[in-house]
Amino acid sequence: MMRSYITLVLCLLSLVLYFISPKPCHFIAKIPVKARLCMYLPAPALHVLKQKKDIKTDQNILLQDSHSIHSNTKHFSKVLNINNLNNSSDTLDQIAQTPKTLKRVLFIGDSELETLRLPMNFYLKSSGMELSASIIWYGSATKHWALTDSLKRYIKHYQPDFVMIALGLNEVHVTDLNARIGYVNSIKSTLDNLAVDYFWIGPACWTKDQGIVSVISKIFNRRFYPSHELDLERGKDGKHPTLSAAYKWMHQVSLHLNENDILELNEPGEIGLNTERPKTIIWPVPKW
Repeated sequence: MMRSYITLVLCLLSLVLYFISPKPCHFIAKIPVKARLCMYLPAPALHVLKQKKDIKTDQNILLQDSHSIHSNTKHFSKVLNINNLNNSSDTLDQIAQTPKTLKRVLFIGDSELETLRLPMNFYLKSSGMELSASIIWYGSATKHWALTDSLKRYIKHYQPDFVMIALGLNEVHVTDLNARIGYVNSIKSTLDNLAVDYFWIGPACWTKDQGIVSVISKIFNRRFYPSHELDLERGKDGKHPTLSAAYKWMHQVSLHLNENDILELNEPGEIGLNTERPKTIIWPVPKW
């Protein structure tokens, strides 16, 4: 009875926080655990979405998210008695554990990762490497990764040897290129300051961009792949490459990585043998 009463109070408190929050992307993420306790976490830019057919979401993701310099308001996630919960086997700390002998790769970006993360995982596994996690931030742009410390937090948590970025598809129509130069430089500075190797897979534009591709390519130079030059089959929305196209896309990316001595990737075997889904964390579309 007491537990039910506490849960009810937490629910009511969560609703109050939801409606009075001054930050547009601040909402409540409900995380179910086997201890029959519903924890409500104020999460400024994190939500575990419903599982899609081709997306494996990691449940019980416990993560303090970024403090955006976009806002003067502090937001934080508070976990209730998490150390005392039993059978909570899928927490982020445990998800991050991989053999130290493997080269760890972190893959971050926008919705392009939906399909691209699968061949990425396949190529890395075939090359004796580990895809630690794929971070899909739907609708995100360079400003969202530059104006929050999300990238820094994920790198510090997963401790990758290499960071792959696939970002820019949501910016094909942007014209404020001076601002984008600042955002991309900020992302690069974060990577350089953390002394982690990196590579930017350019957006697979479905239409002519207004300059974002040039901005990224000039800053990342040979550590950038011009995906917009590829002729890729698109899905029903006419924008995102299909899964089969993503494998062709990844093949071209691997050639560029090898030719420029950035990351040595082996050509994997039959695609049909690739049934493993990489660990994936999903964020919703930002409201700013």
